[in-house]
Amino acid sequence: MNNCVVIALDAMSGDFGLESTLNGIKYFIKNYNNSNIFFNIFGDESSIKNYLDIDSNIYKIYDTGNNIIGNNEKPAHVIRNSAGTSMHEAIASVANGISDCVVSSGNTGAYMALSKIIIGTIGGISRPALVNVLPCEREKTIMLDLGANTECSVEKLYQFAIMGNAVAKSLFNINKPKIGILNIGTEKEKGTEVLEETYDLLSKTSTLNFYGFVEGNDITKGTVDVIVTDGFSGNVALKTMEGSIKLVISILKKEIESNIVAKLCCS
Repeated sequence: MNNCVVIALDAMSGDFGLESTLNGIKYFIKNYNNSNIFFNIFGDESSIKNYLDIDSNIYKIYDTGNNIIGNNEKPAHVIRNSAGTSMHEAIASVANGISDCVVSSGNTGAYMALSKIIIGTIGGISRPALVNVLPCEREKTIMLDLGANTECSVEKLYQFAIMGNAVAKSLFNINKPKIGILNIGTEKEKGTEVLEETYDLLSKTSTLNFYGFVEGNDITKGTVDVIVTDGFSGNVALKTMEGSIKLVISILKKEIESNIVAKLCCS
C-alpha cells in the first residue's frame, strides 16, 4: 500500500446501511480500480463479503460484527458505549496510523464527538466543524459550520475562518480566498456582539483575506469564497437551499408535464 491513500470506511452506519455504502465501493472498483486508493472496510465481514462479491486488491475487511451506532443515539451515550462498533473502529484506525482518513454516513453528532476524542484536532483548533461546498453563480462557495456547533464564541468563528481558508487553498487552489461572516446585513454595526467582535478580529488578521459581513443571498451569488457562521444558522441556511432547489425542480416538472398533456389534448 505504498503511496496509497488509505480510507477507513464505516460500512454499517447511515440511513441505508450496508447496501448504499458497498454500492459505492462497487462503483469505485468498476470505474477507478487503477487509482492509488485503498479501503479499510469496517463492518460485519460475512455480510460485506456476500454483498460485495468482488475480488479486488484495493480493500481489506475488518470484522466488527453488527455493532453499530444508531442514528438517534446521543453523543454522550455513544462516547461511553461505542467501542467495537464499525464507526468507532474506523475512526480509531486513523488514530492508530492504519488509515489516512475516515468516511461514515452515520450519526453526525456521534461521528464528530468520537473523531474529536479519538483522533483529536490540530494545534490551535478547539472544535471540528461541518463544511460543505455549495453551488453558486460564480462556481462554488465553501461554508462552515453547518451543524456541529450550534452556539459559537468569537474564538470558534475565528478558527472556522482559518479552517475554511485552508480548505479553499488546499482543495481548490485559491491563492487568497475571500472570507465573509454570515450576518443579517453587510454593515459593520449589524449583528450580535459575537459577530461584531469576530469582524474586528478577522479585520486585524493579516494572513486572511477578510471581506466582511455577507447576507444569505450572497451564498448563491458567490460573493466570497468562504462563508463563516455558527452551526445553527449554517444548518438552517443549508436546509433552506435544499428545500428551495427541490421546490424549483417540482415546479418545473409540473410545468413540463402540464404542457405535454395540453399539447396532446390539442393535437
